[in-house]
Amino acid sequence: MTVEGRPEVSEITGRRFRVACFNIRRGKGNDGVRDLNRTADAIRRIKPDVVGLFEVDGRPWGTNRNQAADLADQLGMAAVFAPTERRFWHDHFGNALLSRVRFGSVNRIPLPCTQYRKFRNALLTRYVVGGRTVNFLAAHLDRVKDREQQLRDVFALFHSLKAPAVLVGDLNTMDNDPLLHELLARGDSVNALLACRGDWPQRRVDWILARGVNVLNSGCVDDGVSDHPLMWADLELPEDPPMGNTQISRRALAPGSSEFDSKPGASARRLMTSQRHRSRTPTTRIATRRTDR
Repeated sequence: MTVEGRPEVSEITGRRFRVACFNIRRGKGNDGVRDLNRTADAIRRIKPDVVGLFEVDGRPWGTNRNQAADLADQLGMAAVFAPTERRFWHDHFGNALLSRVRFGSVNRIPLPCTQYRKFRNALLTRYVVGGRTVNFLAAHLDRVKDREQQLRDVFALFHSLKAPAVLVGDLNTMDNDPLLHELLARGDSVNALLACRGDWPQRRVDWILARGVNVLNSGCVDDGVSDHPLMWADLELPEDPPMGNTQISRRALAPGSSEFDSKPGASARRLMTSQRHRSRTPTTRIATRRTDR
C-alpha cells in the first residue's frame, strides 16, 4: 500500500473534525451509470476531513490507477487503497481511506474468512486533532456467513483502541440486529448517527461509531450516485481528556504539528495477530510514504 496524493494539512488545529463513510459501489449509481465524478462531487459537498471508502475498484479496465487515487486527485486529498481481492494479476477490489489530514501510519487488517473470494479487511490509521491522536478504523463486513465473527472482531479491535477513536463502516448490519446491540452495550461507544438531522434511508447498514468525543451533528447524502448513502458526522474532542463515556451534544439533538505514537496499542496488536492467523491475507503496515502524481 502507498499513500497517494498530498494531504491539505499535517494536523487539525481545532477540536472539531468531520468524518464520513461511503460505499461507492465502484462509482456506479442507481441509474446503472459508472461515473466517479459524481462520487467526487458528493464527497466534496460535505467537506470531510477523513472518509472510509468501500467497494473501491483497484484498477478499472483501461486505467493504471485505483479509484481512491483518482478521487484524491479530484478532491485535493491523500488516499490509501487496501485491496481485498486480486484478479487478472492486479488489485481488483477493496477498501480505501481519503484524508485532508496527514496519516500517521496505516494498518491493513484481514478479517476472518471461510468463503472463497469473500475476503474482507479493515483499515486502521491515526491522525492529529488539536494536538491529540485520533484512531480511525474503517471496515466492510460480509453480508451472510462470516458477518457475525467479523462484527465481533471489529468491535473488539475498536474497543481496544485508546480513545478518542472512530469506527466507520459498511457493517452489513441493520439497527435492529441483536448482536450489534449486545456489542454496543459492552463498551463506551455511541452511535454518532443518532444526531442525524434528516430522513434515514430504509435498511441502512452503514455506521459511524465514536468513543471519547462529543457528537455535534450528523447526516446523510442519498442522491443516487451509489446504492448506499454517504454518511457523515461532526465530532469534537472534549476540552479535557475523556474520563467517561462518549456523549452526544444537546445542540445536535435540538431542532432546527504534534508528535504522536503511530503504533497500535498492545491489545490491538494482539487482536491483529490473532486475525492474521485466522485469515489467508497478512496484516500490512505502511508508514507515511507519499506518491504525488
